[in-house]
Amino acid sequence: MLWATALDKDITVERFATALQRHGFTPAAGASPIAGLHIFDHEVTGHRVIHVARSGRIQIRLDPLTDHDDRPGTAAELYELLVSASHEAADVTSAEAATTPL
Repeated sequence: MLWATALDKDITVERFATALQRHGFTPAAGASPIAGLHIFDHEVTGHRVIHVARSGRIQIRLDPLTDHDDRPGTAAELYELLVSASHEAADVTSAEAATTPL
């Protein structure tokens, strides 16, 4: 299953990273942003969010141990978390999402 979205161009990676940290994500150990990738691991679930700096694309990577039948629902929950983090990063108070599906 491939699920990707793009970060709104008005949101900086730094603000997005701070918002993700409030939702339990931390920068991945050993992951260098030099290659243009910002990788965040969820401390509890093992899920991963990857931000591609050049395109703004965000990839959702579910923990490989996530049960096959649970994957669509888990991806949808993770996407909603990303929307929430994006809103926080953009200081969006309206119902308009700060991320747009690809």
